[in-house]
Amino acid sequence: MKKLTLLAAVSITVLFTISISTIDFSQTDDAVKSKGNSLPETGSDKVCGDQLCSKVNSQHKMKQSDSMTHVSSMDMMMEKMDEIHENHKQKMMQSWNSMTNDEQSQMHHQMKMMMEKMESMDMNEHMKMMSSMDGKDHDKMMHDNSEKYKAADHLAMQHLETFDELDFEMFTNQNWEGFKESHSEDITVHWPDGSKTEGLDRHIKDLEAMFVYAPDTRIQEHPVRIASGEWTSVIGIMEGTFTEPMPLPDGSSIPPTGKAFKVVMNTVGHWNEDGVMDEEYLFWDNLSFMKQIGLSE
Repeated sequence: MKKLTLLAAVSITVLFTISISTIDFSQTDDAVKSKGNSLPETGSDKVCGDQLCSKVNSQHKMKQSDSMTHVSSMDMMMEKMDEIHENHKQKMMQSWNSMTNDEQSQMHHQMKMMMEKMESMDMNEHMKMMSSMDGKDHDKMMHDNSEKYKAADHLAMQHLETFDELDFEMFTNQNWEGFKESHSEDITVHWPDGSKTEGLDRHIKDLEAMFVYAPDTRIQEHPVRIASGEWTSVIGIMEGTFTEPMPLPDGSSIPPTGKAFKVVMNTVGHWNEDGVMDEEYLFWDNLSFMKQIGLSE
């Protein structure tokens, strides 16, 4: 809810900036013409427009100067508002990327309603709405936003630390019971060959089969670790040696070649509110793996 409240407030500022930036503060051609144009090429202080030429008095010159200063100040204000607008857009996208799918759907609905409302407002209503914003409320929202990012970063780091322990300790040491600390019981796993399995028990059974023909299979390195919201993506280095017979579905087996393998793999995981993965995508090059252990040319 804090995410949505913050984005709603930022959205008001962004939409206000968009609406006010469309106002043209420059003078129309008719307005300039009606005031007349000076004749600097003749050294005259007269102006000629729709009416007869007349002298430009000092008071008129002062008003003209004041008007130019006013327009210049307004230009500077518009540039500043453009900067604020761009900054707020970036913050909105950062908040959006840290939201869950449900929060994004809810925020999208609120934003749509807000824009429809603001499109029906005139400039006076916009100004009144902006002037009613309390500075303290804004500071509080900014503080809440900072705390939210800290909490999101902390949760992301927890997921990555859990995944490090999963590969380095649980998988490498075949501590299958420990998989419950990182996997849900109904986890869905997508394998590199395109197959998909359901449930933790089936996933563990598939992993156990890898250690039958390569008992020293291990993952001891994660060169790339990325986390965003409820997702993590980790590149690992899986190594081992084909030293035992490889069982086949028909009951036969492939004799070991004694060859080592070193495969770069990637695991993309989705983490639920309980802090465990409920979906996992595994990627590695199966052809490279088969070549390394001597089962393919």
